[in-house]
Amino acid sequence: MNYQEWSTSVDARLMEIRGLQQETIEMFREQERLRGLKPIRWKPSAFTATANLLLGAGGADSVPVEQGFVWDLRIISGKLSAQDSVAAYIGETNNGPLIGYQPTGAAPTQNVFVILIPKSSAILNAGETLFLQTSGAGTITAVNINAWSAPGEMVGKLF
Repeated sequence: MNYQEWSTSVDARLMEIRGLQQETIEMFREQERLRGLKPIRWKPSAFTATANLLLGAGGADSVPVEQGFVWDLRIISGKLSAQDSVAAYIGETNNGPLIGYQPTGAAPTQNVFVILIPKSSAILNAGETLFLQTSGAGTITAVNINAWSAPGEMVGKLF
């Protein structure tokens, strides 16, 4: 092997090593971005079927957002006693910010509701309540909440 071939071989190996280093750096950056984030699936355990469901602050179940953490709500779903519309608000009444709505008939043959919430548009802090309301034709009989949890100082990772 002459010097030219040897030099080309070394350059190729160095490029391969740099590529592997870059992949490793990107993997560590992604791990750091996700550090502290936790997927949440929560289901209130005890409430009676109602058209106005308050989760937290003396309502059925307190939403278990731990002190110092936030939840980025993504999906609120559940079952209804009859087809109906469902609205979701942050707060204790329907005067709080509306974070999602499903009209009547969105699931034509089933008494269910699924409210999909865009990323980072419904941040729930510790101590805040969630209020779900039907138009009154049906009552809410079951609820499931999917969210991402993050420490409060890392809320930027949710965006």
